[in-house]
Amino acid sequence: MKQIQLAIGSRGDVCLFRNNVGLAWLGRQMKSQPGTVVLAEPRKIRFGLIVGSADLIGWTVLHCGPVPLAIFTAIEVKTSRGRVSSDQKNFIEQVQASGGIAGIARSVEDAHRIIDGGIAALTKNASAPFETPAPPNPLET
Repeated sequence: MKQIQLAIGSRGDVCLFRNNVGLAWLGRQMKSQPGTVVLAEPRKIRFGLIVGSADLIGWTVLHCGPVPLAIFTAIEVKTSRGRVSSDQKNFIEQVQASGGIAGIARSVEDAHRIIDGGIAALTKNASAPFETPAPPNPLET
């Protein structure tokens, strides 16, 4: 995973961060022995975005006009035999349906294909540069 994150980060147009998703317990340690910890006043701590969210999340910068445009990007990293859960598949599909770049990478090459394919899909039908509307001026009433 780190290899993919570093390789994609070296592109210059993509910034990705590790997204760890899980659950831990927090409390005052009462007793500890190998394989067992007893906590007083235990509390669940959930971390990461949501169940199924991608391992690497961030943005891809498109230079279409005077203002760069950041596109949400999500890469789920799997080994050659790793299985994609239904929650992970749903997350990838939702990002893509919302105009983001997302996919499942089993190698650095896969990750580059996901990014390059996403950029191509976003810019394919753009006959003119993307236009970003100017923010309203609060001084003009």
